[in-house]
Amino acid sequence: MPSSISDVSKFTPFVFLLKNKTVPRDPYLEIFQSEQSPVTPEFLPLLQHEYIDPPALKRVLESQDFIEKSGPIIITSQRAIEAVNTHLNDLHPAALKSLLNKSVYTVGPATYKVLSDAGFTDIRGGHDAGNGAVLAEIILKDLSLRPAQEEDAQPLRLVFFTGQTRRDIIPRRLAEAGVNLTEQVVYRTLPLDDIETRVKQRVIESVKAQQGGPQDLHYLVFFSPAETDSLVEALNEMEGEKNCYIVAIGPTTKEFLEKNNLPVDVMAEKPDAVHLLKGIIAHQAALKK
Repeated sequence: MPSSISDVSKFTPFVFLLKNKTVPRDPYLEIFQSEQSPVTPEFLPLLQHEYIDPPALKRVLESQDFIEKSGPIIITSQRAIEAVNTHLNDLHPAALKSLLNKSVYTVGPATYKVLSDAGFTDIRGGHDAGNGAVLAEIILKDLSLRPAQEEDAQPLRLVFFTGQTRRDIIPRRLAEAGVNLTEQVVYRTLPLDDIETRVKQRVIESVKAQQGGPQDLHYLVFFSPAETDSLVEALNEMEGEKNCYIVAIGPTTKEFLEKNNLPVDVMAEKPDAVHLLKGIIAHQAALKK
């Protein structure tokens, strides 16, 4: 955290978001650039995402097997949604209608909004499912309420669009319940080179650019423990010069940072853009007292 602040009323929060910007619309950018927001956001990506065989995904989405024989779909990652969304404008009309009308299960308000904006009409989970374990139980409850199938009918098959690396909470729980689930891997995640140097340089540059004049408050927002081990170590090494507050999107990330000797100054009450902004504004207000 900054070593001293004499008059925070002169400060404008400058927020570094350690995440890739979601396309075509990012909820954090929309909220942070709204008229009600006093902060200036900047994305500092830690990862790069690469789609896996897009033509194969398009063939799946247009296949009779997917259109006629598969039931609800599961998409818990914004990157998986983006991979599917890249095909919306060039799908056969019947395939597009089928896809958008399928029940789709997702985690959290951010992915819910991206799916809604894309035109999906039956989105489940979302605000009511903060993690994969909760979503799995919602899926099982919904399946239990479906009319019983004929004895010789094929069991309802769900399709899980996911990344190459994913937690197995949902597939494991559904498998335990005997659910017929197909996984379709649509993207892979790779770390960007030289993350530590890029982040350190950008933070130090921003702070030093204001020397000799009114300085803004700087916040560094962590969204996940993943891929941040080396970055946390680098930030600990520059403790005396980083001159910024540390923010966690939720309790899991907060616990990770503090276990690695990086005290957290702000934690969002809920893991979304609105509550993140509220947390930063509340922190700034507390500094004025």
